[in-house]
Amino acid sequence: MRLGAISDLHIDLHPCGSRIAEFLADLAEERGLDALLIAGDVAGYCGTTDRFMAELEERLEEKGGIPVWFCLGNHDVWNREEPGLTMDEAIRRMRSRRGFLQNDIVPLTGRTCLVAGIGWWDFSLADRTRFTDEDLLRYSFGGREWRSHGWTDTGGIDDRDLTKRWNDELLALVRSVPDKDVVLMTHMINHPAYKVPADHPNYAIFCYFNGYLGSEGLFRIAREPNVKAAISGHVHFRGRTEENGTVYTCPNLGGPAEFLYRVPEELLAPEWREKRAALPADAKPWEVNALLRPMDETPETLRFHVENALDIIEIE
Repeated sequence: MRLGAISDLHIDLHPCGSRIAEFLADLAEERGLDALLIAGDVAGYCGTTDRFMAELEERLEEKGGIPVWFCLGNHDVWNREEPGLTMDEAIRRMRSRRGFLQNDIVPLTGRTCLVAGIGWWDFSLADRTRFTDEDLLRYSFGGREWRSHGWTDTGGIDDRDLTKRWNDELLALVRSVPDKDVVLMTHMINHPAYKVPADHPNYAIFCYFNGYLGSEGLFRIAREPNVKAAISGHVHFRGRTEENGTVYTCPNLGGPAEFLYRVPEELLAPEWREKRAALPADAKPWEVNALLRPMDETPETLRFHVENALDIIEIE
């Protein structure tokens, strides 16, 4: 079975975001996918996410009925557009959408199951030599705030308690099928390779904000012996690694200015092609991004990013 995985579509951040469902459906057909998996952060409001998924389902039906499964991300449960909306209510509303999974399990083949849910953060991924729980409960450091805290109503549940509860549920699902292979999909990162590393130019703040990227508990779940692939998002990295026979992929689309360094020269307007050519050959990705940031997104560059982010996982 050929799976396509992608996360962090953020359709409301992209000037050409209304084309993403079209691009995904076309790519699903072109790449011969048997199913499409989306690891959360479709949009910044569950209503927008629901409408997008309805469009995507319709387009995939036209391509021969390619199924799509998805979980939510922290942005999808924000209440900025609907004050008073709780996380539980956002999840409840999505239950009517076909393919939605929140700490659920579905069969993919006779041998493999998909286990999926948002995951959450419990501060364990921050630099704990520097920051205590009290520090991290401020949700603010270096002049920046963790906006998801202010725009998410967990119903008064502490993030650490919510993480434990949801991790326990995910672990129980993985262990409920010891004779099956499992594809694990969470929005929060489920492998330490996707923490922001100490040599990253923004580590001066991410030594703190790593605390909101996931949990050590998710790392342990992803290392269960029957987990053969683990998909995550959230951090806006793109990467794939293998460890002890398990594929770990972080296939983020991300925002419109985060992966400009990957745009091929032929998709750049002449003025931007010239500016990029003036950079040193060993320019860092963030230097290329900074140069190209003012460049307008086009349908062509966005389709390139969707195709570049979409990762393929083969299962039996």
